[in-house]
Amino acid sequence: MVQGDLHHRDVLVGVDGDAWLVDFSTSLCGGPRGNPLRRRMWRLAAQLDRRAVLKLQQRYEPGSLTPEEALELAQVPRVYRWGKSLRRLLRG
Repeated sequence: MVQGDLHHRDVLVGVDGDAWLVDFSTSLCGGPRGNPLRRRMWRLAAQLDRRAVLKLQQRYEPGSLTPEEALELAQVPRVYRWGKSLRRLLRG
């Protein structure tokens, strides 16, 4: 399963410290199989989830990222840049 839109409001922490994910409205189940579009969407959602986990780690455990993870987080995914351009275009 990939969530695809993971952010801090989607993670609840229990009294025992276990993390629980909520809000699966944009999630995909079943793995990266099927038609090419579904496989591409799965890979994209997995990449966005990884970046979101790194952001959460940076937020709640400052200094815990490896240099490679920090570099990965510093690189803005292409899909974010596309979304920003599309929003500007639609707003006029």
